[in-house]
Amino acid sequence: MNRHWERAHYSTALVRNDVEGSTALELRRGDAGVVARLVFWDAAGQFYLDSVHGELPLDIVAELIAEARASIPVK
Repeated sequence: MNRHWERAHYSTALVRNDVEGSTALELRRGDAGVVARLVFWDAAGQFYLDSVHGELPLDIVAELIAEARASIPVK
């Protein structure tokens, strides 16, 4: 994701942690850094949303979910 919403710029980065057995798509907002993470835990076989920085626009969250489903391989 690389998009503007109102006055904020949102971007994403894929982060893999083989030690913990997870892959995450981190959502960053401008200079605020990471504001949410959508994590897929291998052991649970499930996605989890972790909102770090309060409220987020639903359109941004929906786009984050779609991008995570498309970019994180699920076994």
